[in-house]
Amino acid sequence: MTAKVRQSNFELLRILCMLGVVTNHVLQTCYPQLHTSDFSIANDLRVLLMCMSITAVNCFVMISGYFRIRQSWKSFFNLYTQCAFWMLVLTTLSYLFLDGTMMDIGKKTIFSLTGSGYWFMIAYFALFLFAPILNIAFEHQNSRQRILSLIGLILIDVYIGYMHQAPEVTIDGYSALHFFVIYYLGMYLSTVPNIKMGGVKWLSFSVIMVVMHAIKILFPPFAIIFSMRYNSPAVMIASVLYFKWTMTWKIQSKSINWISASVLAVYIIHMGPFGSHYFFVPLKYMSAEWSEGYACIGMISYVMLFYVCCIMLDKGRIFICKPINNWLTSQSVYIMKKIDSVLIQKGLHCRSYKK
Repeated sequence: MTAKVRQSNFELLRILCMLGVVTNHVLQTCYPQLHTSDFSIANDLRVLLMCMSITAVNCFVMISGYFRIRQSWKSFFNLYTQCAFWMLVLTTLSYLFLDGTMMDIGKKTIFSLTGSGYWFMIAYFALFLFAPILNIAFEHQNSRQRILSLIGLILIDVYIGYMHQAPEVTIDGYSALHFFVIYYLGMYLSTVPNIKMGGVKWLSFSVIMVVMHAIKILFPPFAIIFSMRYNSPAVMIASVLYFKWTMTWKIQSKSINWISASVLAVYIIHMGPFGSHYFFVPLKYMSAEWSEGYACIGMISYVMLFYVCCIMLDKGRIFICKPINNWLTSQSVYIMKKIDSVLIQKGLHCRSYKK
């Protein structure tokens, strides 16, 4: 199968998804009344925004499935050095100005992909490791087998995991297994003809989700159909509608691609040991002390400024890490080739390693 060339519409989706992640975290942190019987217009609008942004994580992972994760030393070190760099910076700042420790600096930097405390990074790294198996399985299946596999995966993730709340699987989608399912769904969507649809269907369904949210508050058993969890049936449907809408966008922009390369830094910084403390403090103050209108304007401006600053800071990180990535990649390939040559001399077969 020929790898797809990345398109700016999906890069824009990646940017919007990360903005959605930040928005969802802001809403959940600053407005505890979101999950109460407050049915005021202001709170309903916040719930609508939450319903629109809750699809962000699913769509972000779906993009990886659509284009396929291709394991290589270069892609691994690009991911690792980005996480390690920011964990080094954030844990050092936490040590200097908060209650961080020297142990945190070493542990969370070296084991940034598995020991940082970021559930998303741990699940995504597991997906990175497992993706070749999913790719091979998918590429060797016919259309009927792909549909049956997708149905089976959704039954495990949504029916057993979410609807029956089986902790052995996943109860809320915060797991590698859910990422495997969403990744496979992204692969499947890449092979079927896209039905042109506008954002009206996604927006309409988001409004319906607000109604479902209200029903859940008044009638809690309805949560079996809808809740703000990544693997709830309604969120899964909304994620597909949003993703399929973005598939129809006709955009090509170097600026969008340039911004998209740094969106992961936004997640790491605003959820980090130092960033999370100082990022949410001004937002909590605005939501609590300012009037509704001023708080809305202030919080939007603050989030957008923070987003832009993170992108610009990460460009400095790229400048620093790029030569390090290239050196680590070349050394790893060299070592693997040496191992290959030794194994071949002993009559053992080993595949060649790509950069």
